[in-house]
Amino acid sequence: MKNSLSILGKKWVKQILILLSKYEEVNFSKIITSLNITTKVLSERLNLLRSYGLIKRHLKENRSTHYSLTEKGKEIVELIKKMDQILEEKEQKNKNH
Repeated sequence: MKNSLSILGKKWVKQILILLSKYEEVNFSKIITSLNITTKVLSERLNLLRSYGLIKRHLKENRSTHYSLTEKGKEIVELIKKMDQILEEKEQKNKNH
């Protein structure tokens, strides 16, 4: 549990996973422009996510690099969305009391 929280707590990890969940595959440069993240940090986060088996890297014939979620990555995104939903409902409940 500690490992998963430390990974998901790293800056940009959640945003990268959510972005990848919206597309079949995402080009490296599209991630940079979509998130306004530096190449160095993006590379570090993508390597981290790959090392945990959450994303796959695809090299295309034109030498561009694309990324997609693995099944495990898709499951994690669903958990993140569920957690966000629960927290949002809790915040709404607190506002109404």
